[in-house]
Amino acid sequence: MAQQQLLLLILVLLITSFTIVVAVNIFGERVAQSNRDAVRQDLLSGATSAQVVYTRPANIGGAGEDFTRVEDDLLPRLLAPITEIEPGVWGNENGIYEIVDVEESSFSIRGIPSGSDPALVLTVRFLEDNHEWIVSIADQDEES
Repeated sequence: MAQQQLLLLILVLLITSFTIVVAVNIFGERVAQSNRDAVRQDLLSGATSAQVVYTRPANIGGAGEDFTRVEDDLLPRLLAPITEIEPGVWGNENGIYEIVDVEESSFSIRGIPSGSDPALVLTVRFLEDNHEWIVSIADQDEES
């Protein structure tokens, strides 16, 4: 009888340990996905702000329909509140952001989620012919 109880106790301990390990792994994956979603939301918010910055005249703090005029401070205009980590690299609790490319009517921003890969790349382009905004977000691997 004592042997049966000992085996049952060992079995219960093994099942409990396995359940705890699985739960910790699932929780870690969800935290990483949540952070990635937060970076995606920051980038989409920046894309919305880009339309305002682009159309606002340069003499009142906008780009005056040329993103290259505000290239040096484009990120803080689009992704506020963020802080400068080093020249050209900005961040917040969700991740690190940097300008990849800036042209007159388009730009790309790389967002690197805190503690997870791959980076996300936001591309915003204004098509002047039909006054249309094109916004896309892709994984860094897909963008290359």
